[in-house]
Amino acid sequence: MEVVLYLALLVVIVFFLIELRTIIWSLLSAKWPTCIGVLDKWNIQRDEMKEGATVIDSLKYKYSVSGKEYTSESIGFGFPTVSLYSQRALDKAFENAPNVTVYYRRSKPNESVIVTGIRAYHSFRLFVITIVICFIYVSLINL
Repeated sequence: MEVVLYLALLVVIVFFLIELRTIIWSLLSAKWPTCIGVLDKWNIQRDEMKEGATVIDSLKYKYSVSGKEYTSESIGFGFPTVSLYSQRALDKAFENAPNVTVYYRRSKPNESVIVTGIRAYHSFRLFVITIVICFIYVSLINL
């Protein structure tokens, strides 16, 4: 049982580190250069059953850097492509739709996002992972 708990702790710590990396990239991307992109394909719907929620079924945008055109489906670091989001998290990104502000990595312009910074889902996932780490740690101490 002890070995299983140590393995579980190791796996959860890896998830914790991955989430920290996602948060760091999300913060760094806010300082990236920007350009105006155009939504090429999007299906964004407000969920009337869940007040303030937004469902993104698909999203694709085009943007140009130094005369070269790029296409991306990336919303932000940690954002799954298809999911349910807080309306506030996306209102700023899509306020001028179909035009969007694209944050692109200077050294690799093909890497881009349209939502930057820490969002509630980052904090929630970090919180859940921390709780699981604590639970496993307490279980190991009590062996």
